[in-house]
Amino acid sequence: MKLKIKNPTRHKAAKLESYTDQFVACVNWYLEQIHKLGTTSRKKLHDTCYREAREKFNLPSANIQLALDKAIEAYRSFLAKEGKKSIPVVESSFGVFRKDTIKIENEAIRLTLNGERVWFPLNVPTAFKEAFSWPVARSEIRFKKGYWYCYLTVHSPAPEPKPQSIIGVDIGVCVLAAISTIGGIINFLLPGRAVRARRSFFHSKRKELQAKLETSKNAYRALKRQSGKEQRWMADVNHKIARFIVDLAVATGSAIAIENLLGIRDRIKASKRVNRMLHSWNFRQLISFIEYKAEKAGVRVVPVEARNTSNTCSSCGLSLRANRKKQALLKCRRCGFEINADLNASRNIASKGSLSFGYKPLDKVAVARPIVGQAHNLANFLKGSPLL
Repeated sequence: MKLKIKNPTRHKAAKLESYTDQFVACVNWYLEQIHKLGTTSRKKLHDTCYREAREKFNLPSANIQLALDKAIEAYRSFLAKEGKKSIPVVESSFGVFRKDTIKIENEAIRLTLNGERVWFPLNVPTAFKEAFSWPVARSEIRFKKGYWYCYLTVHSPAPEPKPQSIIGVDIGVCVLAAISTIGGIINFLLPGRAVRARRSFFHSKRKELQAKLETSKNAYRALKRQSGKEQRWMADVNHKIARFIVDLAVATGSAIAIENLLGIRDRIKASKRVNRMLHSWNFRQLISFIEYKAEKAGVRVVPVEARNTSNTCSSCGLSLRANRKKQALLKCRRCGFEINADLNASRNIASKGSLSFGYKPLDKVAVARPIVGQAHNLANFLKGSPLL
């Protein structure tokens, strides 16, 4: 939960600033040590660097351990990236707190800052108020655009999943999500054309403002106002897509089979404009939204290998690249079965999930309410979003 801290006093804000400055400095120092020692082994780094870190930084022992964890996480992410040039440096102002140094009560959080317990009132949206009764876990404090925010992690109680059937979900760019079942009793397409148009608008606006940066101060201010707007808007879209999919699974008593994201950017081939969006598209965010909403609703999520699901006929099982006549259409060379390629992929994903976990096809299971299979326009469930 991202919660804004309500107008901290100068004294409290100074304490937060002092703590986050020390924490970030400790993380960056550990990053240098990791690079010098050439290891990301937590034990080796702790044995070699811990005593020096205690002397250099005004932080409790537990927070120095958390800084080491953050540095290892950042450096491993850096090693996984291609085209790396220099070691990572943390520039944002943030600090991490262990669960035993946090207490939440009456819409406020108590943090232990250098041995002193300090209370901070929080701006808590109605949707998050129930969560204040749940066990708290490791959390973060961040300073962003002139305000302090608490990124609070809590453990929510989740019902035990008891699915009878399974629905398949294929994620993409041209079609944001195709949802179907093995026998095709449910067929939903969530088209991505309006989203692509909106993202193209954001991109062209940024490009236009960046071209004016050297000659106009107003362009810099406008670019600053634009910062993060597209990400927030896209997160809103992903929330609504995830909610739609989970609600559908709840209504049919089904598990959700969803593709493993590994290699998704290599599997999808498209135009230059769509490829630009593809590499900035937050597939992981959508998956994580589906996962946590599903867990809270008591719906099981089953990851499956999705390679070749768009080229394999969901009717007879023939896997052939020539089956895919064009981006949106699959026509089987053996049995003549013709279907939207994304719906075909979602059926194959459901079938793979069913084979792995033994779920029955939905048309052989009594569902909570009948659902007519059809293609739905994105606007039908993105009400209230400035999309169209």
